[in-house]
Amino acid sequence: MEKTTPVKVDHYNNEVNKYAVNANTTFPLRYLVNDQYYDPSQGPILMYTGNEGDIYAFYNNSGFMTETLAKKLGALVVFAEHRWYGTSYPFGSEANAKKNENLKYLTVPQVLWDFIDVIDVIKKDASYANITNKAVIVGGGSYGGMLSAWMRMKYPNQVQGALAASAPILWFNGTINPNTWTNIAADVVKNKGSEKCYDTLKYGFYDMTNLVYDKYKWATLKDKFHMCAAPTSPDQVNTFVSAVVDAISGMVQVNYPYDVGNLPGNPVAVFCAEVDAIAGAAEAARANVKDAPTVSVFDWTNIDAIAQAADVNWLNL
Repeated sequence: MEKTTPVKVDHYNNEVNKYAVNANTTFPLRYLVNDQYYDPSQGPILMYTGNEGDIYAFYNNSGFMTETLAKKLGALVVFAEHRWYGTSYPFGSEANAKKNENLKYLTVPQVLWDFIDVIDVIKKDASYANITNKAVIVGGGSYGGMLSAWMRMKYPNQVQGALAASAPILWFNGTINPNTWTNIAADVVKNKGSEKCYDTLKYGFYDMTNLVYDKYKWATLKDKFHMCAAPTSPDQVNTFVSAVVDAISGMVQVNYPYDVGNLPGNPVAVFCAEVDAIAGAAEAARANVKDAPTVSVFDWTNIDAIAQAADVNWLNL
């Protein structure tokens, strides 16, 4: 069931008339409720702390909470949307909310307070029997998991437990090796794909960065990735390279043995099979060449492999 509740744009402002955004300025925050397995005699409130996206996207891919845990615990399931995402925009529209002067209200402390407000609304809802004194267990993944952990730390009276999956709560300068994520992702590619796949991607991204200032190869880059138009500046090439990195690292993050949306199960193994095939064919072709070329020729093999890997994600959106 989809619902909304008014929350303050600025929870930390108690002034009523002094500011354009004051203590009375609110917007509708969306949340979802599923009482299918709710057991009033013992079930807790199981709440997902929404992160950067439409709340339905998280709900539809969180069967562990909505089905497994909810059924086992007899829980009332709540999914709260993160401000500035989905339909939970203040200032009347997404465009207004994203104006620079309004982004100062898009902070973690404000988000946590939004979620506390949702908990309060749920506990006052008379349609759910015996809900007032129920324990609240929050959960989330990645940034959403960070929010869950921080809610338990900041609001221990309202939140009795947190399940923070893949939540880098210490991911701040000076607290952790900045290469940690890259190392973990590399290990996934090596262990769930192959060493050859890892090497091909590594050298392929090196090759792509060498194209940033080589405008004569941008048209070929367009063809390799089936882009709508060729890049026209180094910034556009860098932006595109970042998009390719996101496409591949996204599959590393959701390398589950089952389909996620339209993405196939074990996507790392899937794209690495494609990468290995291209790299293997190129190696075989080079082995059959008896005479080395007399001029230097840019080798697109690794970039071809990256394009094939990215397509496993992009063609299944």
